[in-house]
Amino acid sequence: MNHLEGEWLTYYKIASRFTDRVKAEDKEDILHTIIANLADVEQNNGHKPFTEAVMYRIASRTVADYRFSYYSFNNGLDCKHCSKGTKAEV
Repeated sequence: MNHLEGEWLTYYKIASRFTDRVKAEDKEDILHTIIANLADVEQNNGHKPFTEAVMYRIASRTVADYRFSYYSFNNGLDCKHCSKGTKAEV
């Protein structure tokens, strides 16, 4: 296995740990989105270390963005930018 194949395998392993956090019909899409985000960030991060901790944070943020978009689309609300007090009222 060459270095590039190892990177993609690592991306897949990390992304696959997050697919159970989305709707069943969106699992393949979120898997692809996380892998693409990881590859994009690593390619554009300069020479900074790209650790697994960073990869998990990116995957987590990708799922959070999915949830905000899903909730906003289905409920007509965008609580992503609301304060805690406003969220409690809703």
